[in-house]
Order: sequence, then structure tokens, then C-alpha cells
Amino acid sequence: MALAKGTPILVGGRKCFEFVHEMVLVQPDPDSYFLHKPTHPQDFYEIMFFLQGEREIRVGRDALGRGREGMDCQSGGTYACGPGDLMLFRPGEPHIGLARKENRHERFFLHIYPGAFSLIAAEDSLLRCFIERPWCQQNRIHLCGDISESLRAQFSAMDRLLRYGQDEAISEFYARSVLLLQSINRILHNTPKSQPPELYIRIIEYIDHHFDSIQSTDTLCRQFGISRSGLWRLFCDSGEDTPHAYLTKRRFDNARILLERGSSVAEVCHAVGYSDISHFIRQFRKAYGMTPHQYAAVRGRDQVPWE
Repeated sequence: MALAKGTPILVGGRKCFEFVHEMVLVQPDPDSYFLHKPTHPQDFYEIMFFLQGEREIRVGRDALGRGREGMDCQSGGTYACGPGDLMLFRPGEPHIGLARKENRHERFFLHIYPGAFSLIAAEDSLLRCFIERPWCQQNRIHLCGDISESLRAQFSAMDRLLRYGQDEAISEFYARSVLLLQSINRILHNTPKSQPPELYIRIIEYIDHHFDSIQSTDTLCRQFGISRSGLWRLFCDSGEDTPHAYLTKRRFDNARILLERGSSVAEVCHAVGYSDISHFIRQFRKAYGMTPHQYAAVRGRDQVPWE
């Protein structure tokens, strides 16, 4: 499965998200650009995360400009955005971006449509980072260090899902969107994670001991008598990974150990629960940037058997 840039992501037939990974060379805007380009208020919640480049973002009163329609907006702000900056916009908040010099831009955008999280009870708490912020104020959060890297990793994982994901890509993307919003809310409100519930701990322990025989997350649902949406909610509320991501991580942790010990690629494939060696190799390469055979060679074993 692969989605084109900005393709709407449907969940249960409802348009819930749009996701864009933008990498462009931006030319400086002329002085007249601000006067003539319309602002773009929207009907969705928007998260914008800067990885590279610089851009001036004007919001509310600062975006509308003198004599433009909507000058009754009393709040606004102008932000010089760069790497590590996270911008948040509520539906209807006017904003406009201007480039002051030529530079390469790399940004992630996540658009969240109202009702996207109606499947779960915590929709209002997930959108706190938007709803509790004053209108057209405090739109930027500057992140640095481990926090910035953690958020970048979450966006990158969502991007890979849409580019290369298989059958569970949309459900996995939905769950990761929940995790992303929980992370942003924790950053804003400095809220520590609560102790995970017993059921979550039991499922984690089950995956740790049976990752080689679990066919999919549906196996976990049957084993613990929980619905698929209930399983997502449980992991989103308690963990740093979705159920599918945690299962894959455990499989590959074990696969790397076996490869380093000299097991063949075929042996490792079946030992960690994959029935299709080609699929195993593709997934391993996507996770580590190299094939299992290359990984084993890098770890000091020049001759690694395939069979």
C-alpha cells in the first residue's frame, strides 16, 4: 500500500486524516507576496513539524493584514520557524507562511478532521493541545534534544506506514496518530505516564514469550477476549508502541540475536514467526536499512548461510 501526497485517509468510510512529508527547495517570497496571497483557514486540526529550513508563519491578526477581510480578529502572532518547531492550528484559524530566503524545507503535516477520534472515548482529551490553547495564540512549541527526536521518529514511522505498509497500515496509522497526540499533550502539560493496567502487562508478557507463533494482532484479540479497537486503545493509553509495532520489534530483536549467532536467514525467518522469507527480508530491510544477510556480515560474520 502507498498513498500519494495529501491523499485523504479513510477510517470506517469517514475522512479522518491527511498526511504529508514535504521536501522542497523554497525560493524567497517578494515583498508583495503577503499582500496578495490569501490566508488559508481550514476545516481540520493541523500539526506542522519542521525538520529542516526556515519559514515565517503569521497567524490570526498578523496573517490577515491591514484592509483584508477578517480584520476583526483581535489575536495573532508571527513565528520564525525552524528545525524542531511544532505548529498547531485549530479549524478556522487563519495563517500564512512566508520564506525570507532560499532554503530547503522538510516538514511533516498531519491534518485531523473533526470526528476522527469518535471511535474512542478520549477524543476531547486527545485534542486538548488544540482546544485549550487561546485562539490564534501560542501556536508554536519549540522542541529540542530527545523530545524532538522522539517526535521525529513518530512522524517518520507514520510516513513509512503509508509508503510501505501492508494490510494493517490504516489501523496502525490511526493508533500512531493517537500516540502522537498523547505525546504532544504530555509535552504541553508535563503529564507523566500513569501505571499501565494489568491487562496491558499481561499482553506484553504474552507477546514476549509467543512472538514466534502470533500470526497477527487478531491472535491477541482472541487470546485475551478484547476487540481490535479495544486493543489499540489499551496500547495507545499505556505504551510507546502500537500492538503491531511492538510485535514486530520483538521479532526483530530476536532475529538480530540469531543472525549474530550464525543462524541462516531461512532459519531466522521461521524462528521468529515469518512464513514468507521474502516478506521477512523486506520488513527487516525497511527496519534496519539492510538485508538480514548484510546485517549479519556487518556484525562480524562474513559468511552467512541462506539455507
